[in-house]
Amino acid sequence: MQLPIKRAIERVPGGMMIVPLLIGSLIATFAPEGPKFFGSFTGALFTGALPILAVFYVCMGASINVKATPYILKKGGVLFGAKVGTASCSAWSWAISWARRRFRPACSPGCRRWPWWPP
Repeated sequence: MQLPIKRAIERVPGGMMIVPLLIGSLIATFAPEGPKFFGSFTGALFTGALPILAVFYVCMGASINVKATPYILKKGGVLFGAKVGTASCSAWSWAISWARRRFRPACSPGCRRWPWWPP
């Protein structure tokens, strides 16, 4: 089922993106105090990206099939684990290199008190 408004928007090339952006820019130009008049949520939609991203994620979550949840959690968990692992490895290597430069062993030049320490 096609609505007349959607049909009119689709006549414009890229209309599903261009028309709402144009309407929003017209509202922000000619009525800059308008969103504050309507309340906190409408005002937040015009002042930052966080509320509109939250609405987008809620709508995306509402369209996910419940049977697909284990796959999504597994894929998301693997990506999250890879990010945490990469960050941990890079932080550990930086800390070791910093410690080696910062703290030198207090012994004679030929001393090998710690075999893992570079000469």
